[in-house]
Amino acid sequence: MAVVISTSAISQDTYQVKIYPEAGEAFAHAEYTLWVPEGLDEVQRIILHQHGCGENAQIAGQTVTDDLHWKLLAEKTNAALLGSSLWPQNECVDWCDPNNGTERAYLQALNELANLSSHAEVAEVNWVIWGHSGGGFWTQSMLQKYPERFEAAVLQSAGFRRRENRDTALQSVSYATNVPVLIHVGIEEKGHERFNGLYEDGVRTFALMREKEAPVTLIIDPATGHGSGNTRYLTIPWIAAVLEQKEETEVIWPTEHSEQGNWFPSQIIAAKGEVFSELGNVPDFTHPKQAPGKLQAEKAAQGVKLTWEATPDWESGVKTFRIYRNGKLLPPYTAPAREEGKLTEYYREPKYSDTPGRPLANMEYIDTNAPSGEAHRYQVSLVNWSGLESPKSQAIEVDYQTVSKGQ
Repeated sequence: MAVVISTSAISQDTYQVKIYPEAGEAFAHAEYTLWVPEGLDEVQRIILHQHGCGENAQIAGQTVTDDLHWKLLAEKTNAALLGSSLWPQNECVDWCDPNNGTERAYLQALNELANLSSHAEVAEVNWVIWGHSGGGFWTQSMLQKYPERFEAAVLQSAGFRRRENRDTALQSVSYATNVPVLIHVGIEEKGHERFNGLYEDGVRTFALMREKEAPVTLIIDPATGHGSGNTRYLTIPWIAAVLEQKEETEVIWPTEHSEQGNWFPSQIIAAKGEVFSELGNVPDFTHPKQAPGKLQAEKAAQGVKLTWEATPDWESGVKTFRIYRNGKLLPPYTAPAREEGKLTEYYREPKYSDTPGRPLANMEYIDTNAPSGEAHRYQVSLVNWSGLESPKSQAIEVDYQTVSKGQ
């Protein structure tokens, strides 16, 4: 049997399991973190965000369940969000080939997490899997094995074949099924010494799947190469539209890459895809509707410390926050940057692997210049990645007789 360690409930809704290999398996260990939306009585599906190859990607996989935008997708689709961190004994292929043990580890993890979370259905429900690079290779390999368990798959700059098999033309795709698939490739991968094969295989796989009239979408990101870029602003609504399962909304748009056209789950997603293919982003012209909530204040050594909660904008996530005292905008919100000792005005900025980097930012702000002995009225707003601001939160009154000042 597998050795399972560090099985724990991190919080009321987040659970972790770590699995070691059995004899003959090539991965070093597999860590999985499951987040179940508060109040969800029955999980209807698993959304797995599977990282790519390399130590940085493996570390990045550990913060999936800290990403507010992916968590919002899970909430909207009655899903549990699953993050992974798979470590090889030697090379990436040690884990990105499911046959080397990570298929078994994944299924074992679902069983363990089902027990730990008291959601027995976690072991049985179907999957939506997003896979980047080597994680894309793992995803499409699992799609070959378990097409009946997939509701959708996203292949983000994915590997489709082993490097040693790329000398011959790709002739067929075994998983050209009824499973909706989104294939992302970056234009900077084209002609790249290392990633050109992934680009060509991605475009060719799309064409082969469309020949069988499979529901597959191809998006060529004009702004990036092998990284994730801003693809989440198309990927997340694409997944949501697929899960609505409204066949009458499906559309086919012309594309130079297939005579059968490019499949989209809806007209709205097709329009977003066209814009993304031109700009490398999906412009958002609507302000976030929901203001931050649960604003609290406490006296701190440096001044007044504010904390709050926020729901990300569905279209454009969370870029930063704005803090107001007595109606006037205070100095910018800041958080620790990835580079030690520096600060950033961004809140958990997604990067190459489409996950928040460490150290993780918190929703907190210290007003170091609050005048002592006066009452203050604070509010907070959210700014999305299109630079649009939400309504301000409900105000909180602070009436400390003396506000301490740090040195």
